[in-house]
Amino acid sequence: MSLDEHLQALTAEWPGDFDARLKALAAFAEAGPSGLGRFSEVVQDRVRSVTARIWATQAIAHIGKDDKKHTARTALTILLSESDPSLRRAALNALGNLKDESVIPLIVGYLNDNTEDESAWFEDDCTVGHAAAKALETIGTTTAKTALSTVKRERAT
Repeated sequence: MSLDEHLQALTAEWPGDFDARLKALAAFAEAGPSGLGRFSEVVQDRVRSVTARIWATQAIAHIGKDDKKHTARTALTILLSESDPSLRRAALNALGNLKDESVIPLIVGYLNDNTEDESAWFEDDCTVGHAAAKALETIGTTTAKTALSTVKRERAT
């Protein structure tokens, strides 16, 4: 399959073909940063379904590392202003996976967002704030850990 065909499979409407989505993610991860621009367009396209945008977010998290962090970060931070908590949670998870310290202050701003993601009702950490905390834990640097512990301390007082 071409990358365009993989992109179509990855961003298909729900339910789509789960195995095809996973194969598409693998194909883009193997191809490297060449698909980053395409996924950025999908993430920003409000006509696309939430599902398509979330899968594109996952793809960005896998291929947007190293020298492409800036492009990936830009696409993902756009989602943080969306009203849908599923999109905000996906963006925060992906930002954490990029392990980019420059987004720590941005992520900290979402720690107190207690909006529940109804599509994640089966998860204990289904709020946007939990996704922000997880992103900081995933980044894992001293700066991220300090930011998280400072907010936790402030909450306790």
